[in-house]
Amino acid sequence: MAAITLAVFSAPLAVEPQSPPKPGRLGLLYDSTPAFAPDTDFIDGAIAEGLRNQGYVVGQNLVVEFRSALTRQDRYPTLAAELVRAGVDVIVTGTEPGVRAARDASRTIPIVMAGASIDPVAAGLIASLAPGWQHHRRYFGGPRRQAPGTARETLPGLRSVAAVHGDPNVPFVAQWLHATEAAARRLGLTLHPVLFLGQDAGHWDQVFASVARRPVGAVTIHEAPRFEMHHQVLADLALKHRLPMVFTFRNQAEAGGLMAYSADEPEIWRRAGNLVARILKGARPADLPVEEPTLYQFAVNLRTAKALGLTIPPSVLARATELIQ
Repeated sequence: MAAITLAVFSAPLAVEPQSPPKPGRLGLLYDSTPAFAPDTDFIDGAIAEGLRNQGYVVGQNLVVEFRSALTRQDRYPTLAAELVRAGVDVIVTGTEPGVRAARDASRTIPIVMAGASIDPVAAGLIASLAPGWQHHRRYFGGPRRQAPGTARETLPGLRSVAAVHGDPNVPFVAQWLHATEAAARRLGLTLHPVLFLGQDAGHWDQVFASVARRPVGAVTIHEAPRFEMHHQVLADLALKHRLPMVFTFRNQAEAGGLMAYSADEPEIWRRAGNLVARILKGARPADLPVEEPTLYQFAVNLRTAKALGLTIPPSVLARATELIQ
């Protein structure tokens, strides 16, 4: 429903790539708290793999400065300023607030945005997707979220969908909600927006009880980090209230959600690492190509379908990249 983006915001760099790669310093600006190791977090593991493919190894010729906002957007400006003071060569972030904070902190350090579910043009982060536009920024697009369409195909009698979201005054939430509403309208579905502003996981039961009282046949949720942190709670509550839940990420379906559909997230972050390495070697952002992901993840949890008394159509099963038994 909204693009996963991989974008570069930078002044032009004039040096051509060199071998062996010179030492670099990478700044990671996150919303949560992953560790930079392949066996503990797929995002960081994928970034490390992309860097390694280009000759950069953390702890050898690459230093990583990590900062986490811990889901608090007001922390981004302070953390971005810390990365600038740490002398990083490139900043990688996965959120719109992270990009804005990094851009405000420095107009010369390249910023790689990967995994953010926004349209960067509509958000005002870049002016155009066309090659060669001013300031030499680049956008790498991703898949459109398929929650309403996938739910409609899986549940032929579906008439309405609940969409759980955060503050609609936040631009990336508003974009997601607008795109979800438009998709539902095209499919002839009624969308019921459900606002949730709390931070306490204990409030989720009240939210799902409220949704269950509405005439909805399925639920989708905005992939905000504070929601993703509670994916097991969400999956359990959806099953408790017998609500088919369409998530974004595979681990959410594995936790018990009915389905999850998105671009192949590790591939997005591997390419982010590859892009960082190319910039560190001297590649000009203006010369980097515009891309669209070609790998997608579509997981269907057959255990959950059975528990809900649902029969998944063969056409849906045939498209699934993983069937969770």
